[in-house]
Amino acid sequence: MMPSFPEIKNGFYFECTLCGDCCVGDQEVLLNWYDLYKMARFLNYGHTADLFADGWVELVQDKVQKVWRPRIRFKERPFKFCPFLSNELDEQDELKGYCQMHPNHKPLVCALAPVGCQYDSTEKKTRFLQVPPTESCPGMERAVYNNLPAYLQPYRQEIAYQEMFFEALEKRKSAHCSKEAFLNKFYAFPVTERFEAIVQRLLGQVISPSRTEL
Repeated sequence: MMPSFPEIKNGFYFECTLCGDCCVGDQEVLLNWYDLYKMARFLNYGHTADLFADGWVELVQDKVQKVWRPRIRFKERPFKFCPFLSNELDEQDELKGYCQMHPNHKPLVCALAPVGCQYDSTEKKTRFLQVPPTESCPGMERAVYNNLPAYLQPYRQEIAYQEMFFEALEKRKSAHCSKEAFLNKFYAFPVTERFEAIVQRLLGQVISPSRTEL
């Protein structure tokens, strides 16, 4: 059963302490199309397929929706951690966790934390929930108020792209595609042009899938 989180109406209290706890252990960083696009460009790849081939990203099956989702592949040694996590000492010699992709290339789920997105395919809208990055996240105890509309403003376009992605996933549920087909037809695309053109092509493939995908 999925955990229940409160919907954010106007604002919330949070301030990131750079503890890095949300970047280690059994955290799951699921990605959308634009996340793959940003990550590939950050790594100077010309195609998102390279993310999978080189082990940065892997596909996992959503047991409820029965679709394949990309997620960052965490390193296993000396412990489980995000490959983009960089630990450094600050001026007070305290260990801090920094994201190498911050601020322009990090996944939307990370950039919005502790705001989680729940897309309703029936109402065609996203609800914003307060989701602690970890159970004991110290940032949740900070008395720093964040106005939700202002907090979301820099990410409005990315949220719109994510809604397109979720709509496409909804259509893919009935296709019963194999893992390989999902990768090749849904998540593998060149990143050498503007994303607006790429996403329209991806949406077109969802509407008119090839028989060879099944």
